[in-house]
Amino acid sequence: MTAGPHDVGAAALACLHADGRAESDAGRYAGPVRTVRAVVAPERGGEHVASLFTKIIENEIPGVFVYEDERCAAFLDVQPMTEGHVLVVPREEIAHWVDLDDDLSAHLFAVAKRIARAQNEAFECEKVGLMIQGYEVPHVHIHVWPTTSLADFDASRRADFTDAAELEPAAEKIRKLL
Repeated sequence: MTAGPHDVGAAALACLHADGRAESDAGRYAGPVRTVRAVVAPERGGEHVASLFTKIIENEIPGVFVYEDERCAAFLDVQPMTEGHVLVVPREEIAHWVDLDDDLSAHLFAVAKRIARAQNEAFECEKVGLMIQGYEVPHVHIHVWPTTSLADFDASRRADFTDAAELEPAAEKIRKLL
């Protein structure tokens, strides 16, 4: 598999190479130990390979976290659509959002809503966007980001890869309001 410009895009504070190596200039997140329950994906030939998001949640790849609980984690996107762009990701690897059980789906959307309220207060925005697309990483993730116009929904306008030091001020604004 060859990595394209958006293949690792949504959340790693690192470059994930096609051979599985990861590299980063950022330090590792010094938060609590995390556990992820993964499922074996048939499209992976029955062999489990942790998703990029699982590696972030398990602290194998650094991330700038704003929220965590026993069912999900939320961290800043390293290619944000706007400042404060967060991904809400279940700990369990599920490739398509329609396969989430109802309780987990409700929990993820409740967390996304809580983060959106914090973003709405922390950033100068008219609304907070929400999107589930899942083409870049086969692990459910909800994009939540401050918006001021429809143009903020244009993925071609995403920022280049952003390092942890640049993301931390936005994360701190969100954390203070959660």
